[in-house]
Amino acid sequence: MSSEPHDPKASESKEISLVRGRQSLIVVDKEDNFLEYANRSACHLDRHLRHRAVVLFIYNDQEKILLQKRNNELFSGLWDLAGATHPLHQDDRDESYEESVLRCLKDEWGISSTALPSPMTRVMAFTYFEADGDQCENEYCVLFQGKYNGPLDPNPDHVDELKWVTWPELQSELEETPEQFTPWLKVAVDLLNSNVLHGSGEIDQSFSQWASLKDSLGSL
Repeated sequence: MSSEPHDPKASESKEISLVRGRQSLIVVDKEDNFLEYANRSACHLDRHLRHRAVVLFIYNDQEKILLQKRNNELFSGLWDLAGATHPLHQDDRDESYEESVLRCLKDEWGISSTALPSPMTRVMAFTYFEADGDQCENEYCVLFQGKYNGPLDPNPDHVDELKWVTWPELQSELEETPEQFTPWLKVAVDLLNSNVLHGSGEIDQSFSQWASLKDSLGSL
């Protein structure tokens, strides 16, 4: 009696999912105050477990923004900003937002901290909830921005495709096919457009102006 051929890629993908599911995430309130720890699987099944997350906004000298098509258990196949991950609780300590950003860059793109021309900068934070089938994301999400012009080594365990787009191109695609983008990208783009970029394609200049006015803008 014949059996279905073994698919090593499917087995590897399942193992990656199991490892991710056991990660310990940091559960917080809407003001980012610590509440408890919970594993990733529980956080993505229980809509009440708001947890910390980061999203990465990467652009280059041509003022183009790096996007990735996700390979993940949640919102897989959708276009996202350069990266998204969760700060983890490991070895009796909490990973900082900044540490999780650097881990994400290394894991998903092969970018080391020394390859960045300047440190990634925290821009704003927001909360959102979105369901994906039986699972969900309920996140306190912090957005970081940075410039990068070097080589990319996308990790297929995270990234299916990549592309660079201008800010106007991203806005146009969002208007035409919003269903092709992750929910947190939509929130981030709306907030950036309202508070930082103001529809401009001059990303570097806009972030510089935002940084000089950061104190007057207050927390976002």
